[in-house]
Amino acid sequence: MLCSVIALAAACSSAPSLAPDTNAETLVSSAKAALQNDDFRFASTALEQLAATYPTSRYSVPAKLDLAYAYYGLEEFEKAVDISNLFLRQHPTSPLVPYAHYIKAISNFDRGKGMLDAYFPRQLSQIDQRMLAEAAQDFSILIERYPSSEYAVDAQKRYRFLVEQMAKHELDIAQYYLTRGSYTAAATRAQAMLEKYPQSALRERALQLIAEAQASSP
Repeated sequence: MLCSVIALAAACSSAPSLAPDTNAETLVSSAKAALQNDDFRFASTALEQLAATYPTSRYSVPAKLDLAYAYYGLEEFEKAVDISNLFLRQHPTSPLVPYAHYIKAISNFDRGKGMLDAYFPRQLSQIDQRMLAEAAQDFSILIERYPSSEYAVDAQKRYRFLVEQMAKHELDIAQYYLTRGSYTAAATRAQAMLEKYPQSALRERALQLIAEAQASSP
């Protein structure tokens, strides 16, 4: 399955190809050098060739996540998520599992962006909440199952940020109902936000909105 995914990606790639007889070690070292230089297109080309030509080499398993990260760097987030998911199914006991969750999570976190922004600049409460929920779930897995991993601190920061954005999304909807005069719907939505995100910093705003809705209700 991975080879079919990679074959399709390679067919769509505009990056220059490597010599067909390039050995596995050279492909891996070339890809790692390219990743260090943020040359994600060349790295993805080398890693696609590795997977297609040497699928059982000793480099093949870690190279899958290098390829996922290359796709992430190219902002091809769906490919990064697909390969991360496939890795988690095929290698559930690998020591690289935390990294797979991390790549999947940051890909969902950044999915839909046109280009790399500064640190957390977007109003994520305005985009597809399913992607936020998927990213939050993967960050949560990292935090709970792998608290000592090198990704845990960043995962915690991003998870808290996502929770606040999802809470804000619920309150934005509640506020919309309030301005439309749908007071019961507004109060219900704000109450649901409190139950779903009890530790949110927006708790007071939710309580105020409920009180306003109840006071305005005929």
